[in-house]
Amino acid sequence: MNKRMTAMMALLATFLLAGCAGSPPPIKLNVNGTKMDGVQGAYCWDGGLFSGTVCVDPVEPVFDASIPLQAGTPIQLNIEKPFPDTVTLSLSNEVFGEAIVTETVPVLSFIRWVPAVDAGEYILTVHATWAKKGDVSYWFKIRLDQ
Repeated sequence: MNKRMTAMMALLATFLLAGCAGSPPPIKLNVNGTKMDGVQGAYCWDGGLFSGTVCVDPVEPVFDASIPLQAGTPIQLNIEKPFPDTVTLSLSNEVFGEAIVTETVPVLSFIRWVPAVDAGEYILTVHATWAKKGDVSYWFKIRLDQ
């Protein structure tokens, strides 16, 4: 009975871990040491043998408020492992609006980016791609103050 219970627990753990691998890791905006979640946008992610590839295309988010940041200082993002192969940042006036500025940045566990834009409210889109896993976008509504 002990071997049977061990085998069942190992099988259950495998399914639980496979389920956890079914979505991309979060990317968070770091504001004065506080990590803030963005709104996860569309993604396709290979969750492995048990999950397969899952693609999600959510509806356009509605933001309650914008995150105040100081214009001219770096926008800081934290990325959890596994680190993506590429990260592209862009600012627009609306979620699916035309990008005002776009830049592909070096990938580290954190990113610091100073976009050359005027003070105002923007949608920050963070698009990350993993060559063997998939891609994801996160949206943050930010307000750059003078």
